[in-house]
Amino acid sequence: MTFTDPTMPSTQSLFQKMVDMFGTAGTIGVAIIGGAVALGILVILARWGWILLKGWLSRSK
Repeated sequence: MTFTDPTMPSTQSLFQKMVDMFGTAGTIGVAIIGGAVALGILVILARWGWILLKGWLSRSK
């Protein structure tokens, strides 16, 4: 049985590959996707906070 050395992954990051391939449109795409993910996280945290606040307010009466 012969073993071969593993091949190392490319040193370029996924973001850099996308920018090289798509240019400015790739950068804008990454910014839009990042903004959408951030907005989704904020919405989830806001809903969770609202549920906690409603619980605290209902217990205080």
